[in-house]
Amino acid sequence: MKTKLLLLNVAFFLCSFYGFSQFDVISLTGDGVGGWTNNPATTNFLTTTDGITYTKQNFQITGSGSTAALKFIKVVSPPSWDSTYGPSSAAGTPNWPSGSATTTDNIAGVAGFWNVTFNLTTKAYTFTAGVNPNPTINITNSGAAIAMTTTDGINYTAPSRTIAAGNFTFAQAGSPNVWGNPAFPAGTATAGGSPVVAPNGTYNISFNRNTGVYNFATTSVGMIGVGSPSGNWDNDAVMTTTNAVNYTINNATIVSGNMKIRDNGSWTFQFGANGPAATNTFPMATMVANGTDFATTAGTYNISFNRTTGAINFAPAATASNNLFIQENFNIMPNPSSSKWNISSKNNEITSIQIFDIIGKQVFSKNMNALDYSVDASNLNKGVYVAKISTIEGSGSVKLVKN
Repeated sequence: MKTKLLLLNVAFFLCSFYGFSQFDVISLTGDGVGGWTNNPATTNFLTTTDGITYTKQNFQITGSGSTAALKFIKVVSPPSWDSTYGPSSAAGTPNWPSGSATTTDNIAGVAGFWNVTFNLTTKAYTFTAGVNPNPTINITNSGAAIAMTTTDGINYTAPSRTIAAGNFTFAQAGSPNVWGNPAFPAGTATAGGSPVVAPNGTYNISFNRNTGVYNFATTSVGMIGVGSPSGNWDNDAVMTTTNAVNYTINNATIVSGNMKIRDNGSWTFQFGANGPAATNTFPMATMVANGTDFATTAGTYNISFNRTTGAINFAPAATASNNLFIQENFNIMPNPSSSKWNISSKNNEITSIQIFDIIGKQVFSKNMNALDYSVDASNLNKGVYVAKISTIEGSGSVKLVKN
């Protein structure tokens, strides 16, 4: 009997979703309401009794600025972007908290809980203050609070949160309820437990208010665009990290073009150039949130990105042909070294030497015209470095080791 009822409920939902009900289905979509999709979750649907006036009570919008943007959308089968409703783009026309949707521009949402009204005939909409029906859970660290979001009052999330190293607890606002557990990155927090001891980094943080299960999952960071290792705007080239701060892709061959960096394969948290693409400084720059496309130059690189500072660097990779160039033209010794690297040219004078650390930061640069040069490594930390050595005949990169 239960199985039959379940099948009937599913069938009823499918009929309603795909347009067999007597009224059009209107939903909300956008970064501020869970992500841009033309096939929204059922939790975003508005209700109606006449097919004209649609409402939703205490609906949550998250984010700020562009990450709180949203639209109304008519749900059709197959899913389509053709029936989307945003604010009027007329100069001086406010689009929040009310407006008339005559174009497909984004509505500039504001984080909070809202009572929503939308008129399908006139496209007029309003957002009035609602009430948060769920307990508020914050991640606290020395008095500072990071607000978490929830759709059910049980599962709470805080995606792509950059934190400084510290001791963190999960606290319910307006209540003495505080949960903790020293284990990192995951565990089960208990009431009154010791704080989570977390290092600095960027994490997708989750917490279950019922079970206490929490996780500081390392945020996934990827490069996307024609000028990225993925070579297109449809897929991300996922970078690797060991500390949720420094992300890398090594020996990546790219073509000239534009690219961006984003978190979790979504445009909710994205990074680009601080200005028009034509003014970018390649191969090193500082990416900013919601910046413009970043222009790259074709080649094979070891790419590094600091998720905390936004620093990006494309260091020439040591490819097979590059190794041959180095072997035929230079002697480098000792390598590894604890104090200095002696670099000697077999043929042409060295014109410049640049050295980068493993995250792409330049730690040494020298222009010259000499057959021999000694690089002082005594002040460098132990580890692996990449040296770019240039002559009038060309340039190549070689791995240096400081022990």
